[in-house]
Amino acid sequence: ALLGSTLSLNNFEADSTMLLYPNPIKDVLNIKSQKSISQVCLFNLTGREIALNNTVTQNISHINYGMYILKITYTDQSSSYNKI
Repeated sequence: ALLGSTLSLNNFEADSTMLLYPNPIKDVLNIKSQKSISQVCLFNLTGREIALNNTVTQNISHINYGMYILKITYTDQSSSYNKI
């Protein structure tokens, strides 16, 4: 289900204090970070938000194979972006 948001950013940096696994992802993406996570958004490459939640374990079995942008917002309101 599309949530209607679009992705827009001024600065695109990877967070070196974070681990995304397994690689390649089959059904579940796990996120491990030194920072406390408040929100996780998954965007397709056109910028459409396709998933939004606040857990460090993401069930992506319903999503088509392809490339996506993962936006992680931390409790300190900073964000990181990762290509998955």
